[in-house]
Amino acid sequence: MAEKPQPPPDPELELDPPEGYRYVWMPDDSCRLTTEEEKQSRRCRRPGCMREVAIGLQRGFGQQQKWWLYCDWHMYGRRIVDGVVQWPRLTKDGE
Repeated sequence: MAEKPQPPPDPELELDPPEGYRYVWMPDDSCRLTTEEEKQSRRCRRPGCMREVAIGLQRGFGQQQKWWLYCDWHMYGRRIVDGVVQWPRLTKDGE
């Protein structure tokens, strides 16, 4: 019997900046929340994951850009706060 997939750790709990630095959560302009239509018709792009999509990450260059959709377990270190996708930016202390 296959094991039930477990959610990844909370990205905020995993952050351990180098000495003299800290992480600041910033809006991610390369991401967007998924639409209700996408949530109903699409599944996470991560192989083997069948969860409902939560965000779209813009991939590619120039005219080849596409939205790759992922669930809330596979957001590659991002998080959603008040409807905004955020990523942790490494910043020097005092900035």
